[in-house]
Amino acid sequence: MRFFYGWVMLAVAILGLFACYTGQSVGIAVFNPSFRESLDLNHSQVAGAYGVATLLAGGAAFITGAVSDRFGIRRTMTVVVILMGGACIFMLGVHGLISLFFAFLFLRILGHGALPLLVDNTLAMWFHRRLGLVYCVKNIAAAGAVAAIPTLNLWLIHNYGWQRAYAILGIAVWVVMLPLLLFVYRNRPEDVGQCLDGIADTDPHPASEPDSGFRAGSAESANFDLRGALRTRSFWIMIAGNMVTGMVWAGTVFNIVPLFESYGFTDQQAAATMALFAIFMAALQPLAGFLTDRLPLNLLLSVSAAAVTAAMAILLSMNTIWMAHLFAVIFGFGNGLRQVVDSTLWPRYFGRNHLGKIRGCALTAIVVGSSAGPLLLGKSYDHFKSFDISIYILLGANALLAVVCLFVTRPR
Repeated sequence: MRFFYGWVMLAVAILGLFACYTGQSVGIAVFNPSFRESLDLNHSQVAGAYGVATLLAGGAAFITGAVSDRFGIRRTMTVVVILMGGACIFMLGVHGLISLFFAFLFLRILGHGALPLLVDNTLAMWFHRRLGLVYCVKNIAAAGAVAAIPTLNLWLIHNYGWQRAYAILGIAVWVVMLPLLLFVYRNRPEDVGQCLDGIADTDPHPASEPDSGFRAGSAESANFDLRGALRTRSFWIMIAGNMVTGMVWAGTVFNIVPLFESYGFTDQQAAATMALFAIFMAALQPLAGFLTDRLPLNLLLSVSAAAVTAAMAILLSMNTIWMAHLFAVIFGFGNGLRQVVDSTLWPRYFGRNHLGKIRGCALTAIVVGSSAGPLLLGKSYDHFKSFDISIYILLGANALLAVVCLFVTRPR
């Protein structure tokens, strides 16, 4: 039996995923004290620059998707990786608020908009029936990155300074990713004489398949273009859900230390809680992958939103370390389940032919939400000396999302 090259592509995608975190909230957050101390900035200035840069970067995913649809993921990712390393090295020239804003802008365009889209679409080009399992593996790696990368970045900062630390990360992105893209990466299984999932008789829509499209064996019932996707109810509910998810994730992670300190916890306890969150999210991935291959995706989306709603409720009344741990577990469950379902749903509902543009819109929504989250929490604290108002808003948005996600059915 011939070895399926898709497993090699999974390994390449995971390494690309790690490269993304140089431009994501988890990787950037530990640099915040260095930004403020070195550049003589306050919390609002740093959060404001980050939020505006994230908002302006919102269109990057859509543009990247359109470019990758036309020129292929391999060429597009090569350009993005070259620019990503350069954006990290640009930190060497940051000396004030304006240059920090442009550094954030470059990092968010590439690390939060372009590269994650290309990583996800890489897997969608190679897998379908095993897509839930594959995204499960990828998301376990993502959870490991959430736990490991802040610690790595802190070590680099302490040993080389924050600007050199970022330059080292940029060079590492080049050294690891460029040889893989030049010599290993392939766009589709057809490029190496193989088929989707490595199964020669893969049928994109078996005649005996029920219309629900939720079973592991179901593939796309049609290849929607962007215009067709825009006419579906499920597309717009997913877009709204991605915005809410981005707000919750970025707002909570970017402000995790001041958020926990406002409830009487230390920064060490905040970091330990994030590590617990990452560990639980990783442990959940096999179950989430199993469920996405066997249960209705709209039901799983609703469950994930309900879990995040419960986590926000716990956060509002968090006064012991055990409640903080419970918050981490439930928050990890909700976000981990959402990750796998979201990654699986787009190719299964809308097909592969125009996946770049369609998923580009979805990731743009996450980026826009991510720009609003830190600002929402920051403004809440500045005006009310408490994060509670912003947490109530996030709780209400997720509660509504838990209901409307039930209507994310497979489009015809």
